[in-house]
Amino acid sequence: MPCYVLATDNATALSNAGTLARAERLNDLASGYTAQANYRSAEDLYRRALEIWETSGAGIAAAIGRSNLGVVLRAEGKYAEAEALQRRALETLEKLAGPDDVRTATALNNLGQLYNVEGRFREAEPYFHRAIAIRETVLGRDAPDTAVAMNGLAEVYRHEGNYQAAAELLERAIATLEQRLGPTYPRLAPLLNTLSSVYSGQGNYKESRKLLERVIAILEKTVGPNHPDLGAALSNLATVEMAQHKYKQAVDLNRHSIAIDQASLGPDDPAAAVHLNNLGAALIMLHQYQEAESSLQRALAALDKPEVPGRDHLADVLTNLGNMYFAQRRDCQAVDSYKRAIEIQEVALGPNTPRLIPVLESYATVLRRMKDYAAAEQADVRAMGIRVRNTLRHE
Repeated sequence: MPCYVLATDNATALSNAGTLARAERLNDLASGYTAQANYRSAEDLYRRALEIWETSGAGIAAAIGRSNLGVVLRAEGKYAEAEALQRRALETLEKLAGPDDVRTATALNNLGQLYNVEGRFREAEPYFHRAIAIRETVLGRDAPDTAVAMNGLAEVYRHEGNYQAAAELLERAIATLEQRLGPTYPRLAPLLNTLSSVYSGQGNYKESRKLLERVIAILEKTVGPNHPDLGAALSNLATVEMAQHKYKQAVDLNRHSIAIDQASLGPDDPAAAVHLNNLGAALIMLHQYQEAESSLQRALAALDKPEVPGRDHLADVLTNLGNMYFAQRRDCQAVDSYKRAIEIQEVALGPNTPRLIPVLESYATVLRRMKDYAAAEQADVRAMGIRVRNTLRHE
């Protein structure tokens, strides 16, 4: 009997080992599809791997699988399920791997990245701080994985208007990766992209352009011409061109970006809507109002849904619609668009976010044209107050 039991146990163990190895292979395949932005295939494979791990009682592997699946669902815009998976993954890893394990740090970072995509920057920040602290302690301050983790926190700082803090984080991280892995290392691309946005926010368009050209070169070499990350980089370059009044170039870059989005993500994806908004803004500057309105209304239809988070993007669309209505002297519609944009920004980013300043100033301008001088002055005073508070805060 003991020999029989041992043989049975060995057979079971070998069967489990084979099953777990299959889950690992499914996970690796899913990771490859994720890198190619083939999210539907990746989701299917991650779910199959997760089912095996859960059935086998592989607690840590199942937690990592949930986090991986959550990353793909985030990319697909399935934010509620992604958050549930990321939270459960984090809870399990804190319990089984420990609160200071690098795998726990990855789960913390993934949850923070989800909140960033949703525009929940204040909620994201503590998760990034914890993830970075764990990696610095376990891996070292100059480890590549520690450097890569700086990007999420830098995005938080950028959206808060704290460009100096964001730039310091990113410049340090980029220097580390360049020194350790070279100037064309693929994981440099998101860090360079975020730093380019920081420089744009500071008005340093020359350096922003240089960084974006590096990002585009890296992405064209590593992910190919039809990847959504390349589309995002082209759209960011279009924003730099817009700031320098190169509107025709901005339109061409945004059209290229939207073509990539529609091929890789589909026409209703929120990322595609963001780029449609950018195209609309450039067309306004060329006085091509009919096409601008069409682009902006398409973006509005994709973003103005209860299930779509990231409300700051919706506010950007409404602001551009307000600008278009103002240019056409459709003042009542402009006021309505600006007011709604202000309300959304206040909820999404707080009442003192610097991103309110241009909207408040545009709102004041249209109110003055409508001879509502008291309301216009109130909006101007508020914009000035936000500007002063943010200047003092970051000195």
